[in-house]
Amino acid sequence: MHHALAFRRLRNSGLLIGLAVVTLACSAAKAADPQAADLPTAEPTASEPAKPAPPKETAPPAAERPTPPPADEDTRPEPDDKRPEPPPAAPPKTVEPSLATAIGVVSEFPAGTPDGALREAFRCALELSGDAEAFACYVRINVEANRNNDIALMHLKTYQWRYFRQRAPSYLVGTKPFAIRITRRDAPTMESGMKSVKLFLKSSERENPAPISLRLENGEWRIYTNSL
Repeated sequence: MHHALAFRRLRNSGLLIGLAVVTLACSAAKAADPQAADLPTAEPTASEPAKPAPPKETAPPAAERPTPPPADEDTRPEPDDKRPEPPPAAPPKTVEPSLATAIGVVSEFPAGTPDGALREAFRCALELSGDAEAFACYVRINVEANRNNDIALMHLKTYQWRYFRQRAPSYLVGTKPFAIRITRRDAPTMESGMKSVKLFLKSSERENPAPISLRLENGEWRIYTNSL
């Protein structure tokens, strides 16, 4: 029994001596590094899950990329003075003198028609008494080829005008109003690049209607041939 008690005492003494050695070692370490005592002891932390990396930006496909203009192309808007001008306005249409269509007794002679020129020819032959004045009136309503030189004028006076002035009264159907009888109108034709028409008039002194041809010259109907 005495041996067990002695052994316990010896063991407790050894523990005390070891604790004293550890305490002295810690005190020596603190003396050597005073800041070490103030450092906090790192506590173990739970590991955080890693954040996923952001997706990398990729270039759009070639079809979606805007095509830059060529280096030598000017994309600025054109100034007003370089913009195309509007097309010019179409020229006004020329109104061609109308054609009368009446057949039979005619008492209306619109100006600008073959009938209007025919009425003027009868006015020259019937209503102007002086020969020179009447012939000058008739010359003015003839085409240029019938009066552009002395020979043409002589032929016009000797043949067309002389017989027409003599027979003009026989074509009258009435004088109030003035009226003549047109029995036929030929369709307009083109002669020497000019439009021509032929009318046939009935005379009380002749068996068959006689023709007179007119041409559209410089916008006016004028006598070309006259067999009245």
